[in-house]
Amino acid sequence: MTILTRKFVQLLNSVPASLLLSAVLAVMHSIVRVTLHGQTEASPSRDSMQLTVVTKRDGEWRSEGLMNARSLTMERQLFLDDIDSLPAEAQRQVTDLVASLKKPQSLNT
Repeated sequence: MTILTRKFVQLLNSVPASLLLSAVLAVMHSIVRVTLHGQTEASPSRDSMQLTVVTKRDGEWRSEGLMNARSLTMERQLFLDDIDSLPAEAQRQVTDLVASLKKPQSLNT
């Protein structure tokens, strides 16, 4: 597991699986979790899976290619599909509602 921290983001990278195809060729599957600045937990909507092809040259393993894809639960994917199926005006209303819920509520409300 690798943790990389930058000014506005923290990345947690783990490698649950790797497959050695030959003495000089391997495929590595990794999972990356992202914690944004100001948050204490990783954001599930930013989780991604990576598939990396690595080769060994001059005694060192080097990345030759990387495929990165967001990782979504089926529940989250179905929810996003439902939003995408709404008419444009309804999608705007959902966006506005989410934005309003994120704003701090006034004590007089």
